[in-house]
Amino acid sequence: MSSSTTTRPAPAPRETREPLPERPREWGRFVNERGGYGLLLPRGWKPKPDGPQTLIRSFDRLVAISIAPDRSPEALETPISDYATNTADGLRGFEDGFEGRGMRGFDHRYQAVEVLGGGRSRNGVEQDASVIILRRDELVTLTVVLAANAKPAARESVRLARRAIRTIRTRAPRDSGPR
Repeated sequence: MSSSTTTRPAPAPRETREPLPERPREWGRFVNERGGYGLLLPRGWKPKPDGPQTLIRSFDRLVAISIAPDRSPEALETPISDYATNTADGLRGFEDGFEGRGMRGFDHRYQAVEVLGGGRSRNGVEQDASVIILRRDELVTLTVVLAANAKPAARESVRLARRAIRTIRTRAPRDSGPR
């Protein structure tokens, strides 16, 4: 008499809502329910959700933040540094492509890396850009692109953008049906 044992794969981890950090005075909350994430934004910054993705512009329009979640097995299985490099290599909107200048860690509660770089936009504006990849356990990989006018006037908005990115927290996405 033989017996066989069948092992079931472990269930996928369940994504829970992570609360946003304490809100600085004069900052507001933004939550993209379809994307399953939220963050804090300085007053006057305008988020524009498009399904699970969001484009955020600074009040002075010198800085833009793009956020896109990916919960696919491929995104979660790819080493985060490879994911960051592949994303940076695929960035569009630059005359001669994105010119990467190196990778470093990014200060965040999730595993995070940043590819620094930039280039000239198609409309001729010199831009500094970063591709920041945030990974929350085996749940979600977030691609955050921070693009800024390379002029010194954008420095304060870049500082605020980086601070806002550090507040990103995830939650289970809510499906709102077909668009």
